Amino acid sequence: LSYFFFFSSRRRHTSYISVTGVQTCALPISRIRARPVFRWSGGEESGELQVTVEHAGEVLWQGSITGAASLAYPDDAPDFVGGESYAWRVKTIDPLAPSPAESQTAFFETLTEEREAELDATLAGLSQADFGPSTRAVMMAGVLFDHGLVEEAIEVIDSAIEGSPDAAGLASVRENLRGAYWP
Repeated sequence: LSYFFFFSSRRRHTSYISVTGVQTCALPISRIRARPVFRWSGGEESGELQVTVEHAGEVLWQGSITGAASLAYPDDAPDFVGGESYAWRVKTIDPLAPSPAESQTAFFETLTEEREAELDATLAGLSQADFGPSTRAVMMAGVLFDHGLVEEAIEVIDSAIEGSPDAAGLASVRENLRGAYWP
């Protein structure tokens, strides 16, 4: 069983680690109060999988899912601490399998409260700036990307694409941002 795992909520680096066909992103970024979506592809999506999130070597949260290639971090799960590193992995939990298949551990870190406040202030300033909607979206996406929040940058571009006369150019920016997810 081979999986390609990635953390989708926030991503800073495009460096990847590959071990026996399993790849994980080295260090994605998340906001402190974010509820990231853990995503993977490959292998059988019909089997039951267990997602484990760890902090400081201890299990912070564990959940299971069947028939899907993603799992959102639940609202009732413990919050993340700013400026800390976390690990996550996925494994099969098929009771009939001779041994479960398990992903390589992937890591992510959260922004510090100070860095997140600075980011929010910068984004607020850009949202009030006298730019056209497409320019504003590209500038905001650039700031988010620079902070490692690639998925959030993509969301800003996606919102700007809807009904925009600059949709083709914005779609090109979105594809470049999506390219940051893959080696």
